[in-house]
This record gives sequence, structure tokens and C-alpha cells, in this order.
Amino acid sequence: MKRCPQPFISLVLSGACALAILGFAPSSSSADVTGCCLDGVCSNKTENSCRASGGTPLDNPCTASGDPRCAKVCCRCPGAAPMCAIAQRCREHECQINGPCVGGSCPPPQVTPTRTPKPCGFTNTGGGDDQGDDDQGDDDDDAGGGPQCRGACPNPSERCLLLEGAAGTRDCRCAEPCGLDPSTNMCSGVCPDPKKVCLPDEDKEEHECRCRRPRRPTPTRTPTPGCGQDPTTGQCGGPCPDATDQCTACTGTACPAPCICQPPPPTATPGCGQDPATGQCGGPCPDATDQCTACTGTACPAPCICQPPPTATPGCCQDPNGQCGGPCPNAADQCTACTTAPCPAPCICQPPPPPPCGQQADGTCGGSCPDSTQCMACPPGVTCPAPCICEPPPCDQTSPPQCGGTCPIAGDVCAPNAAGVACSCGH
Repeated sequence: MKRCPQPFISLVLSGACALAILGFAPSSSSADVTGCCLDGVCSNKTENSCRASGGTPLDNPCTASGDPRCAKVCCRCPGAAPMCAIAQRCREHECQINGPCVGGSCPPPQVTPTRTPKPCGFTNTGGGDDQGDDDQGDDDDDAGGGPQCRGACPNPSERCLLLEGAAGTRDCRCAEPCGLDPSTNMCSGVCPDPKKVCLPDEDKEEHECRCRRPRRPTPTRTPTPGCGQDPTTGQCGGPCPDATDQCTACTGTACPAPCICQPPPPTATPGCGQDPATGQCGGPCPDATDQCTACTGTACPAPCICQPPPTATPGCCQDPNGQCGGPCPNAADQCTACTTAPCPAPCICQPPPPPPCGQQADGTCGGSCPDSTQCMACPPGVTCPAPCICEPPPCDQTSPPQCGGTCPIAGDVCAPNAAGVACSCGH
């Protein structure tokens, strides 16, 4: 404990010294006295006295009335508005301290401006991003100076590459560079030089891909003449000796060439078929996420196949009146309302519905009819609303072989004839 110099000061000074000692220097008899912050001023009190006066107790006694621990800072607590309080109270409530208070309140947070990345294009810095030159061409490629590409691409798997067109022009485009596709374990991607193809590197022991000029095909490398890989797109195409085969990518473990002639995809799925009366597709699919819909490809194994449902098409949407409209990537499709669950969007691009029952250009009747009726010509002597009408099928053999259909005379029944080789109407 500090002692005042009694021989040199008066009794008044001695009393003032004692008060100072009690205010800022606790003794062994006042161990419960600690610092108390109230309105930015620090004074020594007991914890109960400090809280009763509305102050905040500190862990240690005050060093001075202007103890920096009593300075108010900006407290930002989760789920609450920022407030001014001493740092110890912020820590007690596990709040974040964001600098001092200004004018008794927290300063507004500074908004950090977002930086929009530049799109893929030419750069004048001469450096550019790493374009993977080690795997983009032969050893004689020009790896020196020249135009460089840099910028953001919309697809994360794509990179801003300097590509050369068929006419010799060079441009920066977003594309997937040459590399190994883990899903197929085959080389795919574009090459800067259109004369080169993304192929396996035969000089490497591991399965690596690089852009190089394709070697002249040999009988062992091209088992099917005409079926090959497009050097520009990497897609397979070409004629096959067997008209029922298709030129597609080889997915086996021992491929004689990247593209081979092989049978088309699996045939029609059992259960998924076409209604002979309406021409509509329907039935269950092995994969519950697929739908039994009409095949619109060039090599269809059946009129109706199980395939993934259509996805939402940009541009095809619903207007405020609830009508569907907009362009479709396939000009033969129409932007119409989705009626088969699950629907990716209210309006999707899909093949147009078959025309309704009516008279064709050759004079015959054809088109779709509801339920199990058929599009037939109006019977002679009967007044019909149109030359072609939807009526139940007439009496005839059905599949499996049995008699069924309607009879023109009321009360007659469609049954086998006397010889048992056909169906006819009778009593």
C-alpha cells in the first residue's frame, strides 16, 4: 500500500491522499473492490454497488478515471441491431467488436463493391491465364508471344481458349480443353488448331490426352470404313455396312478405334407402347424418372420409348394470361403447356400433337380420336357433322383373336360366323 508523506503535508492533503488510495489502489482489506464503468468514466466500487448504479464491473480495478476499458465500441451481435457498449460487455455476449463508436452511435457498415469478372476475350497484358500449352499441341507449336485470352466462362468446366477457325481466324472462346473425360475414360475436348484432334498420347505410359494430328488410319485402327470421328467436333458419324448399325463412340475396354459401327441402343421398353386407337404413347418405364413418350430421333427402335422428361427451354414461357409461347431450339417442336408429370416448367418445347380426325389430302380419313374410337368416313345415308367422324371400330377380329366392335343394326351382336373364320353381326 502507498503511504502519504506525513511530515511534509497537511492533514487536508493527507485526507486527499487517502481518498486517492481508496479510489484507484485496492488494499488487501478491499479485495472485493473492482473497476466500474459508468457513462465512459471508470471508478472503483464493489461489484454489487457498480451494478446497482447501472455500471458495468471490470475484471480489475481502474487505473484512472479515463481508463480505456470504459471507452465505448461498436458491438454487432447476431440477430440484433448494432449498439455502443464497452468491450467487456461485447465479449460477455459473444458479440463482434467493429471499431469505436462515433458520436455515440455505430458508424454505418461500408459496402464493399462487387467486382464483375470480365468475360472471355483478348488481353493486352501478354501474360494470360495458363492455357495448358503442354497438352494443347505438338512440340513444334509456337509457345512464344502473341495474342492471349483471359476471362470468365459461364460453364465451370470450360476455359477461355485461343482457338483457330477453319478460315484461319483466331478468336477467344469458352470451351472444354483437350483432356480425359472421367465419365467415359476417353479423350475429348477442343484443340486450338482445327487440324489437330484430342487423342491419347501414345508416348506416355499413363492414359493422357494431347492435341495432335491424327495418323493415317490403318485396317487395325479403322475396322469400319466410313465410320470415324469428326476432327472439329469430336463426334462420331459416317455410314455403316449394316444399315441397322450406328456409328457411335466405342465405350469398351479394348477399342480398335474411337468410333465403331455397333447395334443401336436397346429396343423398345416392355410396357411402353403406342395406343393403336389414339396413337398416344403410354405405359410404365423401368426407371421411374423416365417417361414413355414418342421417339423423335433419327434412329428410333420403336415409336414410343422410355426417355428422360423434357427440360425447361429458355424462351418458351408462360405469359401473364397463362398462355404458352416462344421459340424452340427444334423448329418442328411447339411451346405448349406441360401435361405429363413431372413437369420442369409450366411450358415446355415438345412435338406437336397429332392432327385431329379429318379428311386427308388423298381423300381418306385419318387423325387422332378420343378414347377407343377410330377416325372413319361418314356411313352412306347417315347425316354427319363432317365427312370424317370418330366412331367405335366396326365388328371385326381383335387382338388377341376374338370378335369385337359395333354393329350398324341395333340389337345385333358381333360374333364368329358359321364357318368360324371371321366375325359378323347377327342376332
